[in-house]
This record gives sequence, C-alpha cells and structure tokens, in this order.
Amino acid sequence: MKKDLVIIKLGGSVITKKESNKPVFKKSIAKHLCREIYQAKKQKKFDLILVHGAGSFAHPIAKKYRLNEGYLGPESAKGFALTKFGVLKLNLLVWQELERANLAACIVESSAVIRANSGRIKEFDTKFIEMLLAQDIIPLLSGDVVIDEKMGFSIISGDQITAFLARKFLANKVVFVSDVDGIFDKNPKVYPNARLVPEINNKNYRNIIEKMKVKNKKDVTGEMKGKILSIKRGLQGVKVIITNGQRKGNMLKSLVNNRSDNIGTVINF
Repeated sequence: MKKDLVIIKLGGSVITKKESNKPVFKKSIAKHLCREIYQAKKQKKFDLILVHGAGSFAHPIAKKYRLNEGYLGPESAKGFALTKFGVLKLNLLVWQELERANLAACIVESSAVIRANSGRIKEFDTKFIEMLLAQDIIPLLSGDVVIDEKMGFSIISGDQITAFLARKFLANKVVFVSDVDGIFDKNPKVYPNARLVPEINNKNYRNIIEKMKVKNKKDVTGEMKGKILSIKRGLQGVKVIITNGQRKGNMLKSLVNNRSDNIGTVINF
C-alpha cells in the first residue's frame, strides 16, 4: 500500500533569526521540530520531503549583491558564491538536527536540480528525490539561487519549490511552518484584536481576502494574503496547514491530525 506524502516547508523566520544581518540558527527550535517529525513518523507512516527557507544565512547577502536582479557583473558572481555557501551551511545545520532525531535525510542542492527562466522554475530534475523516497530517506531542499536562462541566475524560494514538488508528487498534505499562529484577519503584530482564521476554503476565502487590508508592502497580512492566493492557484486539492513552529506540539499535531484544532489554519481548496 502506497504511503501518504507530506511536504514540510520550514520558514526562514522559524529556524533562523531572519532580521539579523549575520547568520543565526535557532537550534533549539529546529531540535524540537525534528523530534516531533520523528514522533509523527513513528505514529503514522508517511513519506516526507523537507524544504526550508534561507533566512539570515542568505537573505542579507542576496540583498547586498542584488541577486534578485540577476547577473549584473563580476560582483554578482561573488554574491552568487557567497549565497550558495550560506545556504549550504544552513542545510548542514538542519541535516544535523534531523540526524540527531534519528531521521535519515539527504541534502538535495536546489541549484543542482533546478533551472529557471525569469525567476520561475522551468526544469526540475526530480529523479534523485524519487530514489530517496523509495529508500525511505527524507530529501532535504531549500530556497536557493539557481541558474536562470534569461537573467543569468535568480532566486527560487522554498515556497515555489514546495508548490512544485506538491504538484509533481501529488502530495496529500503540505505544512507551512511559520513564526505566527496561522492566517489572521489582520496583522496580529500590529492589531491586538486580530483573529485567527481556523479554516479557509472555497466558501469563505473571498470574504477573508477582502478583509485583509494591506497598508504597506511590509505588512505581514499582505504576505499572508499573497500566500493564500498562491495556494489557491498552485495547491488545489492538497490539504495545507499553516502553523507556528515556535509552539511545541504544533508540528506533531499538524502531521498526525487532519483538523485545525489548536495548530493554526487549515486551507482546503
């Protein structure tokens, strides 16, 4: 009998101090997340792909060298190399915590298997990932800077990789692990009366989207609004959970339960 496939996206804000200009790994949080993944796999058999964001290990470098604009000259090449080094360091730190939690995982460098065009995935060689899953080994990927046909190179986010793999492998569930409790009707970091939305579906998503007023580009609500719309476009038919990885127990509940009770927001389109 074929096992269910779950894809976990660990946000850079959860496993790193994202606002820092220097790489800071949140080891204690990564540790409990990996332990809960182990507990979940013991309770419920499923295949797993793990994707993480780059956070403070790559974002400051990418911003400094304007890597989102592609290849601009020799300095861009230096930025590319430094970003790759930062991503690899974080890959290894996450892998270490998986290993300590007795989870067999293998790093799959995104830049080695992905080719982009204008900042979007054009080709993705997933054969190695298929082989790892067949051996019950967790493929570990991350957001990364990759070769781009038009721009020279571009940044492919962990979210984009997650969505692509969910469609490719017909994932049963995708868990986005964030530093907030889920989707709110407005920015909870600004409005104390913000309310958590336990479930978003085809019946209520338009009403929820319309209530999300974005006052500036940095607004967290705006980011979440964009995430909902991208999930609507790219992950229809897949159960999606957005949960706060900083709260112990959320990861375990997200993996073994199908309800949103006390774990965040469930999205069903």
